[in-house]
Amino acid sequence: MPFLDNGARELVLDPHCNTALVRVVLREHGRALAGPPAAELVDAVDPADLRAEAERKLADYAAWAPEGPMTQWKQPYLVLTFCRILRTIACGDVTSKRVAADLALETLEERWHPLIRRAVADRRDRWTRAHAPADPALAAETVAFADACSRRSSGGLRSTHRADAARLRRMADQSYAAEGTLARSLLSRAIDEAEVEGGTIVEVLNGIPGARDSIARGREQLGRGEGTPLDEL
Repeated sequence: MPFLDNGARELVLDPHCNTALVRVVLREHGRALAGPPAAELVDAVDPADLRAEAERKLADYAAWAPEGPMTQWKQPYLVLTFCRILRTIACGDVTSKRVAADLALETLEERWHPLIRRAVADRRDRWTRAHAPADPALAAETVAFADACSRRSSGGLRSTHRADAARLRRMADQSYAAEGTLARSLLSRAIDEAEVEGGTIVEVLNGIPGARDSIARGREQLGRGEGTPLDEL
């Protein structure tokens, strides 16, 4: 499809926007100028497909970060894009750069907080900045941030969360308890005993097959008054 990159002057054919992310945005936020709404034309995207795409994009962006000149446009764009990718991997959804940055500030090491806050604030005059070199110190810190984000996802973190989710399923089978009930009990104990990162909790719970569907069904049941009082659990 035709694509005009930032700072470019000519349209080119490129699959840049043929992605699960774009389809989610189009389906959920598209505005029809004529004809049916976008949700009737664009199929829903499975969160698992969205996460898988985000994992691939993370590797692509990490490889692109040190390549070519680091411009004043590319530098904050990279920082916020990594925040959005990590958010999608963790939660299986698509949010704004600001919302993703807020989660990154809650879950990533404090070292990166100034870089993230600066990127959120520094989004002015994007056209002229597409050709202006970034501050060398910011450029170096951004490349380091890209490497850290890549290692955070493709290293032990992601596989550890999958292992935790599998262990939770085994524990539930052994105790003849529902995974959701066991997860709530363990989560409550963890919060009482330690300070747990929100991103870690989300990853573990999202690793349970059908967790989102179960939550949706539970909400529907509560809306119909079919819930069970806590003192009866």
